[in-house]
Amino acid sequence: FHSIERARDDLRSRAQAGSITGNAVVWIAGGDYELTSPLHFDERDSGGGGGTITYRNVSGEHPVLVGGRILAEGWSRYREGIYRIHLGTGHSFHTLFENGVRSHKARSPKAGYYAAAGNGRGKGGGDFSFHPEDMPERIDCSSAQVHIWPGEGEWNWFTETKSVRKMVNVQAGHTIT
Repeated sequence: FHSIERARDDLRSRAQAGSITGNAVVWIAGGDYELTSPLHFDERDSGGGGGTITYRNVSGEHPVLVGGRILAEGWSRYREGIYRIHLGTGHSFHTLFENGVRSHKARSPKAGYYAAAGNGRGKGGGDFSFHPEDMPERIDCSSAQVHIWPGEGEWNWFTETKSVRKMVNVQAGHTIT
């Protein structure tokens, strides 16, 4: 098979037809396996007749499941040491690797975090305000994101990245929704 999905689907068919009576092993050779959608396994992938299905690397080989998209073409120099690429509408990313090393996305501040000044003034929740000196003078909300870490206490383990829908300059600070 040329993909893990095709091997999975073939084994599902065989298990449903009752032709798998014992354990089955899918041996995966080394190399990159680019996934265009999430790889899902469910109860159909547990084998048939009491057997199991195991996915395993070939001894000494290192398969890599790549769940992202390779962006090899389309990059242009923006400024000294900064490159950019147009992904089109409806695409976003949270992690970028360059030559196998994780790269940092452009962000503000360059290190550390801004602290929210308080809850925003919206009625529906989901908004918060920042101190005016923390926000850039101009911001393109069409692609802006905020990374939320609630801080200490019982919510210390929680982080979330949200797209910015709207930013409003409200007297003492900026409100982000």
